[in-house]
Formats: sequence, C-alpha cells, structure tokens
Amino acid sequence: MTTFQARGIIFDFDGVLIDSEPLYLKSVNVILEECGVPQLTAPEYERWIGSTATRTWEALTHENNLPEPPKHYQDRYEAVIEAVLWRELTIKPEAEELLKLVERRGIPRGVATASRRKWLTIKLEKLGLTEYFDVAVCSTDVRRTKPAPDIYLKAAELMGLDPTDAVAIEDSPAGIKSAKSAGIHTIGLRTGMTTNLDISKADEIIENLREFDVDRYFGQGAELAPAS
Repeated sequence: MTTFQARGIIFDFDGVLIDSEPLYLKSVNVILEECGVPQLTAPEYERWIGSTATRTWEALTHENNLPEPPKHYQDRYEAVIEAVLWRELTIKPEAEELLKLVERRGIPRGVATASRRKWLTIKLEKLGLTEYFDVAVCSTDVRRTKPAPDIYLKAAELMGLDPTDAVAIEDSPAGIKSAKSAGIHTIGLRTGMTTNLDISKADEIIENLREFDVDRYFGQGAELAPAS
C-alpha cells in the first residue's frame, strides 16, 4: 500500500465523473449518417477518447473523403451534442458520492479536461457541479492539450499545489500520460467505453470510483493540515 500523501485531487471529467462518451459517439454517428458514410462502433470510437473534437473531425473528414472542410462537420456535431448533453447527461452516482466526500473533508479539488470551456460550462451547469471545484482547466486554457502535461501543470498551479502533492484520476491513455508527465500520482479508472484501452501506465488502476480510498491518500477522517 502506498505511503503517498496528497494535498489535492484533480479529476478528468468525461468518463471519470460523467458517462459522456456514449453521448459523443451517438452524436458523431448522427453526422456520419447524414453524410451517408458508415457509422462508428464503440470499439472504433475508442481511439478518440481523450482527444478533442477538432482532431476527431479532421481525421474523420479525411478518412471518409468528406467534401466539406472539417470545421463544417465539427460545427454540425457541436450543435447536435449540445442538445444531447442538455437532454441526457447525468453524473455517475459513485462520482457524486466521491465529490461530496472530498468537499465535506475540505480537500482541494480541480478538473483537468481536454474539453473546451464552453462544453465544460454546459456540463457543470447541467449537473449543478460548478461549486464543487476550486479550479477547472480546459484545453483552451493552455497551449498544448493532453497528452502534453500543460493542463495538469496549470491545474496544480492554480490550486497552489506542487504537482507531486496532487493525485489525478484519469480513464484514457492520453490523460494518464498528461498527468504522469506533470509529475502527478495518477490513478487509472476503467470505464465501459475504455475497457480495451491500455491504461497500464497509471500508478494504479481501479475499476470503480468507490474503490478510491480517500483516507489512504488524505489521512483518516481528518481535515487537511495547512501547507507549510
């Protein structure tokens, strides 16, 4: 068992706290169907988990020889996914339990997501989670998104933490590489959409957020001591 003691926790958002990837896949397939090209299966979509919509549509436009520029399809996709998120997005019950626990314990908490600010704001507002986080860093806040370490370095900085004093929870190879490259102790979470992805580079792996032992990382039931 690790003796590592953390002073703050940084969450990836999509896949870790919310089961959003099936909604993204559903919305991607709406656009592909409109274009008359084959839709993606869940295993085919896995390679885009942890990536950005821009990268996804650049590749899909090229691979399917679509006639319009990638931004045309991305704009249409974003209109579809916004409606889907407002209508269907929910928080994972175990994620809500963990967030309430770390809030109650006074543990500093942040979000580090490859989403753009617009999308994170929609998700936080839809789920009523805005007040749960001290810091939220998006791809639009840094020069390089995941798998570069910039997002996690920025989150730790804004939380007033040395990266080595934080713990991150991630569910994708790109996210794990990002957090690890920042020097953060990283927990890999297996989720329904990432079962086949290689998350072995994480410091440890859990199958459910209920396996995350807050006492193990932050001390048994005690409030965090002031930073020295």
